[in-house]
Parts: sequence; C-alpha cells; structure tokens
Amino acid sequence: MGPPSLAWLLTYDSRTGETEANRNWDLRGAPDRFPSFPIGAAAVRKWNYGFDPCTVDLDIKEAELRGGSVNEADTNARWFELFFWIRGGYRTAEVGKEILPQILETVVKALEAYVAETKQTVYLMTRFPRAGGTAADSLQRAQWATFFNDHDFTSYRLADSIALWEIRLRRVIRVDPNPKP
Repeated sequence: MGPPSLAWLLTYDSRTGETEANRNWDLRGAPDRFPSFPIGAAAVRKWNYGFDPCTVDLDIKEAELRGGSVNEADTNARWFELFFWIRGGYRTAEVGKEILPQILETVVKALEAYVAETKQTVYLMTRFPRAGGTAADSLQRAQWATFFNDHDFTSYRLADSIALWEIRLRRVIRVDPNPKP
C-alpha cells in the first residue's frame, strides 16, 4: 500500500467569511451562495523514499565525534514533506493559523495509519528557499519559521550544501518506542 494521497484547496467564502480546507472543490456553489474563492493549497508527499539524506551523514559524524553509535531509529525514520501556501493578502489576515491545525490533524492520523505496521519514527518536514540576502528576505524566512514553529515544527541540522539553499523544519509525528542502540 502506498502513502496516503493528501491534498487540499484552501478556500474562502466571501458571503460568510469562512475559510475551509477542501478535499473536493465544488465549482458550482449552491443556489444560495457563490462558489468559494481559492486562497491557497496544501499537500503532503513521501519524501525521498522515506528519509532525509541530508541528516544521515551528519548523525553518523556527530555520533562518531561523541564516541557513540548512530541511533538507527533516526537514520531509518520515515519522512514526509508538507507543502502549505496561502495567497499573500490572506497571510496577513492569519488565515493559515486557522486552517493548518485542521490539516495537521488529518495528516497525523493518515500518516500514523500508513506506518501502523512499523515502529519507525515519522517526521513531517517543510521547506523554504533561501532566495535572497536582503533584510526583507530574512524577515520573510523568520516569519515563515515562526509560523511553523507555532505548530510544533522545529529546526534541525542540515548538511552545509543544503543549508545554503533552503531552511527545513520538521515535526515529529511518532517516535520509535524501542530505538536500536
């Protein structure tokens, strides 16, 4: 069985002011309302066949420096990527703060069911490009990181070759209860 298909169109109803994460977007609307207005998108995909290769070498080097062994639970973890985008004008209205918890609840349940037969650690990761070096670019990255941090995503160490180009945050979905020493 493959990973679950998780994708949403984020919509706004101009008559009621409600925002929704829709799995099936109805273009017709209803007789008493206009069709909802698309304001963003969200999706989850399996990442790189289940692990983040940018961290494996770092975990091994760090363990060797400490004189210990690599925790197999981390190097054998399953990774998934979250894509979450809101149109600019709606970001300042804090629409994402309302919708993301609903999406994460569904994602967590779906990923836990998908990996139920294993005891692997499961991470949900999100990325942001390092597109520029201006103060405005730095502020935008900080706002992005703060938004996701408010939803239990944290930073983690990346290989320098990746950290030059993007920021990654991860959220622990499930921890292996019996990691190998």
